[in-house]
Amino acid sequence: MRGTTDGCANARPAGSAIGNFSAFARLPFGALIKPENMRSLLLIVIALYAAAAVAQCGPYVAHPIWPETQGSAFLNPNECGDAITSCLWDGGSTAWEAFGLPIGTHTVALFVNGLEVQTLTFEVEQLEWDLNQAVFPYQGAVSVSMWAEVPYCGTSIFNYHHCPPDPEQTVVYLLQDGVAIDSLSPVGCLATQHEWSGLPFGYTYQLYLVDHGACGSEAWGAAVETWSCAGADVVLDVQSSMGSTGSIEVLEVMPDPASINPPAGPLEGTFRLWSLPGYEQVGDEQTGTSAYWDGLPPGDYEVLFAPDLLCDPVLTPVTVDLISGIGIHATRNLHTWPQPAHNVLHWNGTANTARITDLHGRLLLQVRNTDRMDVATLVRGTYLLHVEGRSATRFVKD
Repeated sequence: MRGTTDGCANARPAGSAIGNFSAFARLPFGALIKPENMRSLLLIVIALYAAAAVAQCGPYVAHPIWPETQGSAFLNPNECGDAITSCLWDGGSTAWEAFGLPIGTHTVALFVNGLEVQTLTFEVEQLEWDLNQAVFPYQGAVSVSMWAEVPYCGTSIFNYHHCPPDPEQTVVYLLQDGVAIDSLSPVGCLATQHEWSGLPFGYTYQLYLVDHGACGSEAWGAAVETWSCAGADVVLDVQSSMGSTGSIEVLEVMPDPASINPPAGPLEGTFRLWSLPGYEQVGDEQTGTSAYWDGLPPGDYEVLFAPDLLCDPVLTPVTVDLISGIGIHATRNLHTWPQPAHNVLHWNGTANTARITDLHGRLLLQVRNTDRMDVATLVRGTYLLHVEGRSATRFVKD
């Protein structure tokens, strides 16, 4: 109950009793007991008693939640003590409750029979939904988690909400490229948590919270872009094992331009090598745009690439073959000429198999048992020459 009195309708500051007391304190005791001073002294005593009795009087502050920008406050006269007879808010109101209070510091003065006995200071705060959003990769998919609350939600007796959000009408929407694909309701203002998992890469995710009731408070999470690395080309140079061990080198990882939302390449990230079928990690993980593992016995392997971007991981199976020394090229370094090439591209050493791909790994040309290739049909640009048993190299077509 806020009381049934008429409020502060007759409140008018007639000087502070607390301030007047300092003047009386300087008078000799004989002067204090003169009849003309007794009434004032009695009022001061009453005022001091009343000031000590209003510690829990308030004010009770109702803070606005965005987009609201004005709050309110009230005093409970039943808690102020019988001596408090009126009040005056800094905005001029003399009622027990003040509305339309802007954000900032405010005061309310308390009176006993026209004498000010205490001034209370309080703050009206601009509250907002604290919408915490996290977008992260998890087990090859995207997960979006949320945690939402509003300050003073059932945690303080002197602070509450000017227009409390209605949990039954408050909804959190999960947006995918700006379109709602799922929602959560009810959403209470005291630490509501949820997680969406198994979402595809290649889209922008964002959370939007709104109270569809009379209060209309709302909040937005940050728009987080994820990328699609499905179909990315891991450019490899695999050296076969000649009776002992071989090697696997990742030259670069180029995204597939035809995927949903491909990032720019080459990609940076973390590389791991696993031996199959037991999936035992081989060597240390490596970071950057390339990786290299040697001393590998013949067998099947899998290269795992986890991009630094919010992008799906790329798995590439690799086989290190066991071959004899017959037919191995005299030179392992691959050189091409002319640079740039116009009609025919040459390289050192005869290749059992040679192929040309674009920088995204798509096969364009292939030949066997030769040391040259007709490239007249290629458009101008940069390409990769892959010669069996040697590292791939770039060349430019004029």
